Amino acid sequence: MKLAYLLSLLLFTAAVSFGQTADDYIQAGRNDEKLGNLDGALTNYTRALELKPDDSDAYFHRGNVEVNSGHFDAAILDYSKAIDLKPDFGMAYCNRASAKGVKGDLDGALVDCNKAIELEPDAYVAYDIRGNIKDNEGDRDEAIADYTKAIDLNTNYAVAYYNRGVSEDKKGDSLDALSDYNKAISLWQGDIKKNPAQKPQLQKRINEAEEAIGRFIVK
Repeated sequence: MKLAYLLSLLLFTAAVSFGQTADDYIQAGRNDEKLGNLDGALTNYTRALELKPDDSDAYFHRGNVEVNSGHFDAAILDYSKAIDLKPDFGMAYCNRASAKGVKGDLDGALVDCNKAIELEPDAYVAYDIRGNIKDNEGDRDEAIADYTKAIDLNTNYAVAYYNRGVSEDKKGDSLDALSDYNKAISLWQGDIKKNPAQKPQLQKRINEAEEAIGRFIVK
């Protein structure tokens, strides 16, 4: 009886999986990401690549999952593969820049950011990442200019408000920094309402902004 049950289960699983295309697995991966199921997303993108090894989108999305899992070397490899397959893939350059920045390769990150902006002038994330690089180099004014450009392109991009606040804070522009921290918090709270699955990740960012505001109160 147990053997028959296991055989039926295996046949059912095979039937469910049978006929799925690479695009189906990519869509399943996207759904998993929205739900915060990174392991499931990684599995689905890998299955997509097993079916279609030259799918630049699958490499790109798997790279995003690797970043969110803290596997930056693996992410860089996936973004690089996506770029090899699609040389004009602006967002792959952008996200590879972010991963390189975390790894400390600021020169490589800057090259990728500039390429992303060249390919996609409206890529607000690329301006935000370039702002991070400039801030790390101590160039607060250039960093603020890039964050402001990112905000001009997407007025609901909370990360850019927070990052601009950090640079303003370092410059001693307390009022501007306070305004940007509060704006970031408001936007993140709105994002949580729209997608509660993001709450654990976004609440950490909110806490960071609130801690920064708390330092103003202490002063």
